[in-house]
Amino acid sequence: MVAPAEFIPAAEETGLITQIGAWVLREACRQQHDWAAMEPELARLTVSVNLSPVQLAHADVTRMIGETVGETGADPERMIVELTESALVENTGANLDKLHAIKAIGVRLALDDFGTGFSSLGYLRRFPFDVVKIDRSFVVR
Repeated sequence: MVAPAEFIPAAEETGLITQIGAWVLREACRQQHDWAAMEPELARLTVSVNLSPVQLAHADVTRMIGETVGETGADPERMIVELTESALVENTGANLDKLHAIKAIGVRLALDDFGTGFSSLGYLRRFPFDVVKIDRSFVVR
């Protein structure tokens, strides 16, 4: 078993994170669709998928997300794309456009590990996040 802290940086450095991330998104969307088809109660479940800064930097990330949601039949309102603050630091304008495009697909957005980077409540106002997940260092004793 290899921990994500070990393989994700290597996948980002080699560029494999794009293919891995696309596969993870496809499987998550497929699973969300399958659960909803199996049991009406399961249709209410949401599925979250992390998007790395390398993935967000890809020009076709929003197209890939939209096509994947559409092809798998997943309910976009039950899909959440999670990003960390570090994913938003560079190319703020382009990232903001991509986040709005993802929201236009119907997918929700979550800011993960808030408080570990360039934390600012004012900064949050610029981005269309539906969920803000506070870093555990603020809540664990």
